[in-house]
Amino acid sequence: MTPTSRSATHDISSTATVSSTTWASGSRATSNFLWTLWCALGLRLGVSAESWANAWSIACYAATIALLALLTVERRRDARGGPPPDAWGALPVAAILAASHREWAVFATSGLETSMFTLLVVTGYAACVQALREVERSDGSAAGVADPVARWIVIAGVIEGLVCLSRPDGARFAVVTGVFLLWALRSPRRVLGYAIAVAALVVPYAIWKLAYYGDLLPNTFYAKSAARAWLGQGLIYIGLYAREYWALSAGFVAAVGVSVAAALAGRRGASAAENPQPPGWPPRGGRP
Repeated sequence: MTPTSRSATHDISSTATVSSTTWASGSRATSNFLWTLWCALGLRLGVSAESWANAWSIACYAATIALLALLTVERRRDARGGPPPDAWGALPVAAILAASHREWAVFATSGLETSMFTLLVVTGYAACVQALREVERSDGSAAGVADPVARWIVIAGVIEGLVCLSRPDGARFAVVTGVFLLWALRSPRRVLGYAIAVAALVVPYAIWKLAYYGDLLPNTFYAKSAARAWLGQGLIYIGLYAREYWALSAGFVAAVGVSVAAALAGRRGASAAENPQPPGWPPRGGRP
């Protein structure tokens, strides 16, 4: 068992420790609520917290890699009706990069909530992909629960709600996902289902935290941040990561640039298709 595994699981390995950590006078909420509940289930089943946390951390890591590979397979299936994907498009690049990422593998054996959090984030992304795929397949005749687009949007909302319950910073993923769906679908009515699904999980949890702890933020926020942003330290972390994984960082920047360029080109092409100009327009010599 790793030291980080001990650190992650000793808080739930006995009733006395749990009481001293989360129920002591003046203490604030834990930062990994969902993972704590999941490890408590293991204790209820008679499994030690260390064994349960390590096993499920590794399982979530493996499931994330498998899901990334599955997304590539689905992409290849979608391309069967059109031009086949190129050699790079046929490779499960994301799954390969995930499996070869050293720090990711280290955290997968730590017993922390990191692997579960990552799996939920990727699953939420997969649900959004499926919703957009159903938009392309749908003829618009289905409505309500029979609408596959609405169903996948609600599923994405439930998953992002679980992301928020896994870590406080999961709220950022929920907000970004909602903004993306609003931009991609151009349908506030459909995205409302996503917002309701997220709120159905997050709002009761937030009310309970305020009523029980008197605070929404965990102990770690006050211990590590003390209401200071520490933006300089964050930039140092980003720099260290970019130096360690320079090829991956450069590829990410290049992928973002290509995606933005493709989106702009697509919009220009759509605009030209909607407003065709007659041959020879505009005439030479200025305005007609």
